[in-house]
Amino acid sequence: MKEPKKEGEEQQVKKEVKTKFRNTALKYEESVLNQCSKEQINKYLEVETQMKLNDKTVVETLEKKNDLEAFIYNWRGALVGQYRDFVQQDTVQAFLQQLQLDEAWLYDEGANAKKNEYLQRLQKLQKFTDPVKNRFDQFNLQQELLGQLDAGMQAYYQKATANLELYDHIKNEEK
Repeated sequence: MKEPKKEGEEQQVKKEVKTKFRNTALKYEESVLNQCSKEQINKYLEVETQMKLNDKTVVETLEKKNDLEAFIYNWRGALVGQYRDFVQQDTVQAFLQQLQLDEAWLYDEGANAKKNEYLQRLQKLQKFTDPVKNRFDQFNLQQELLGQLDAGMQAYYQKATANLELYDHIKNEEK
């Protein structure tokens, strides 16, 4: 059961204590153990950028070396194969010897050559092969166009010699 309250007690319960808050800006510095300074981070970024450039140069150099090697192997077989009729035989022998020399260089002195050396050797070889390739492509294009011309002529000849009512007004001698 509840006891009756006294007058003094009621007054104490009704009074609430107000807490005052005061906002004060605090100055602080962030610090983490073993944290790198901005100068160190920039230095590491420069080193990383340089390493990326070196990696890119190595990859490009290997690609050019592979391109030269593939070119030598492809053209060695192509000159006696599909391009045989589009180049003179004495020229073929000289070029095959040049391919042999470039292959020997590639595996000896050229094993650690620079990208530009591979590129220069490839361009030197392409000066010989580009005209041969162009003659081959022109011949194939010419054969294709002649085939289309022949097919067209055959179609017109069949239409002209057919006995269709559409062409009855043309005399047989004129067909």
